[in-house]
Amino acid sequence: MTRVAVPAVSGPLARPRDTRRCVLRGSALGTTWSVVAQLPGDMGPGRLQDAVEATLAAVDAEMSGWRAESELSRFNRAQAGSWHPLSAGHFAVVQAALDIAAATEGAFDPCLGAAADRWGFGPSGPVTCPPAACPPAACPPVAILPDWQRLRLRPADRALLQPGGVCLDLSAIGKGHAVDRVCLALQRLGLASMLVEIGGEVRGEGVKPDGGPWWVALEVPPGLPGERAADRRTVVALHGHAVATSGDYRRHFVHDGVRFGHVLDPRRGAPARTDLAAVSVIHRGCMAADAHATALASLPSGEALALADRLGLAALLQLRDGRSEVSRAFAAML
Repeated sequence: MTRVAVPAVSGPLARPRDTRRCVLRGSALGTTWSVVAQLPGDMGPGRLQDAVEATLAAVDAEMSGWRAESELSRFNRAQAGSWHPLSAGHFAVVQAALDIAAATEGAFDPCLGAAADRWGFGPSGPVTCPPAACPPAACPPVAILPDWQRLRLRPADRALLQPGGVCLDLSAIGKGHAVDRVCLALQRLGLASMLVEIGGEVRGEGVKPDGGPWWVALEVPPGLPGERAADRRTVVALHGHAVATSGDYRRHFVHDGVRFGHVLDPRRGAPARTDLAAVSVIHRGCMAADAHATALASLPSGEALALADRLGLAALLQLRDGRSEVSRAFAAML
């Protein structure tokens, strides 16, 4: 049976009139993106394409861990005690990341760059075995994980302190931020009805010409036991809301029959060993949905559900045994 989740809206939404549907796709930020939008009659798709590509290029220049000259990479190489001015978007993401880290008591940690790289999910590229199992010549020594609580922000000039040895990794919040930023760029062009997706993170704004919301089916991790995937389908109505999904089925490697996924447990600096296959979070903003989904996916299901309820998050938890759990806020949308 298909579950249908409908978030509440604050008021009536105007149907777009005298518009035409435009669908664009591309690649950026190490993944793919797509935009479906209702364009006014006097706007060509080229203007939309230019706005999307310029926005994503700016995000990449700010927060890419793979570009040596990005703001983030330069910060990671910087000397202890140095302050670094950030662009407005980058500063807002770091500020949000630290707020979410505090709210989740470290379940979301934006300072796992060194650990992610050691486990093959960073700029150094993939590995075929856990670091501890590699011969010494093939694996770097285990580094002390940087602590997000050591970071300091200076809002007056949007600067970030490098306390020494901190290696930022904003990949668990950056795609969601990029989705929000593309939506804002398109709204500034005058668009009111759109569905923006980057690497599986999605935000819908406005309604379609028929008055219906943007319907999105949540991902079901492959290979779960029990009922067919079609019987576990969950469809979400996105009108002024976003949804993000985190799980280790997307990026992982297998060694000696054990799967090691890219979702890290900040307490161990290693892939999370949890009974969760995937977590989806519905939120007003995609950046917040992205970060919170990652935080919950790093925990055992009981802890994740308790955290989601404490924070009022609308979360769907898909367990490896084929069962699913929903938070109170998610249940209220069904």
